[in-house]
Amino acid sequence: MTQTIRIATMLLLVLVGLAHAQEPYIAQIKTGLNAIAELGEKERKQHQALLDELLVQADALLETHPQAPEALVWHAVVYEQYANFRGGFTGVKLAKQAREHLEIAIAQDPDGLEGLAYLTLGLLYERTPGWPVAFGSIRSADEMYAKAADIRPHGVDTNYQYARFLKSIERKEEAFRYAQKALEATPRPALEAFDKAQQQQALKLIGAQKDAPAK
Repeated sequence: MTQTIRIATMLLLVLVGLAHAQEPYIAQIKTGLNAIAELGEKERKQHQALLDELLVQADALLETHPQAPEALVWHAVVYEQYANFRGGFTGVKLAKQAREHLEIAIAQDPDGLEGLAYLTLGLLYERTPGWPVAFGSIRSADEMYAKAADIRPHGVDTNYQYARFLKSIERKEEAFRYAQKALEATPRPALEAFDKAQQQQALKLIGAQKDAPAK
C-alpha cells in the first residue's frame, strides 16, 4: 500500500512539473492572441507577423510536450487561427492537423480543456471546406459549439462563437440568447483583450438583431 502511494505521489509530481513547464509557452500564445484582438481589421501585415510568432511558440510547445492534452489543444487553437487567416491549401493542411490533435487531447481529457477543444473543433468544422476537399460540416460544427457552451456555460468565447454561428444559419433567437450570455460573462484574466473583442462583436450582433425589421 505504501509503495502504491509513493508511486502515485511521484506520478502526481511529474504531472505538476509538466504543467508548469508548459506555462511559459501557453502564456506567450495568450499574449499573441490578445495582440491580434487589438489589431484593426486592415492591419493584415501585423496580423500575419503575429500569427507567424504564434506558430513558432505553438510548435515549440508541442515539441516539448507532444502528448500533453493542454499542449495539444493550444497548438490546435493557433493552427485554427492560422488556417482561417491563410485559407487555401495551407489552411486545409493546418486545419487537418489541428483536428487530429484535438481528438487526441479529448481522448485523454473528455472536457477538452474546459470546452476549448470543442470550441476549436466547432470553428474548424464551420470554416474548413467539406468533402471531398476536407472535413467541414455545419452539423458537426453545431454539435461542437453546443458541447463547448455546455461544458463552460459562462465563457465569453464559448457563448459568443456559438451565437455568431447560430446567426449565420438563421437561428437568430438562439443567437441573441448566447450573445447576451457572452456579454454577461467575465473575460479570462490572461485573455482579457481577446475576450473583450468578442464581447464587442456580441454587442454588435445583439444590436443588429434588435434593429432587424420584424417579419
